Amino acid sequence: MKKTILLFFVLCSTVLFAQSNKDKALQMIKAELRPIIQTALDLAELQPYFHAKNNILEKAVVFEEEDPYTPENLKGLAKFSKPVSVLKKSEIARLKIKKYFSLNDWEISMDNCRLVLNFNGEGLLITYQLKKIENKWIILSYKITEKK
Repeated sequence: MKKTILLFFVLCSTVLFAQSNKDKALQMIKAELRPIIQTALDLAELQPYFHAKNNILEKAVVFEEEDPYTPENLKGLAKFSKPVSVLKKSEIARLKIKKYFSLNDWEISMDNCRLVLNFNGEGLLITYQLKKIENKWIILSYKITEKK
C-alpha cells in the first residue's frame, strides 16, 4: 500500500513538473514568436515575391491561424505599414484569399529557431535558421524553394 501511494505521488509530481515546464516553454515561445516572424517577413530576398511595386498586395499579409500562430500571439506584427492578419483556414477560403503564409514546421530553443513557412499562392517554401544574438533574432541561413 505504501509503495502504491509513493508511486502515485511520484507520478503526480512528474506530471506537475512536466506541465510547469510546458507552460514555461509556451510563454517563451509566445514572447519570441512575433520578433521571429517579423525577421522572417523582412528577409530582403523574400520582398520581390510580395509584388509590392505592382500593388498586388494592397491588403494585409495574412497568416493561417494554427497554434501558436494566433491573433493574440502575432498582435503587433506588421508588413508594409499594415498589421498582419491571422485568419482561420475557413475564413481564408471564404474571403478567397490566394496569397497567405502557413506554418510548415518549426523548432525553437532559447536562442535558436528553425522555421519553415509556406507562402501559398506564390508556391514558395521558405526555410530559415535563426539565432538570437544580443536580444535580436538574426537569420543565419535561409532557403527559398519554388514549388511546382
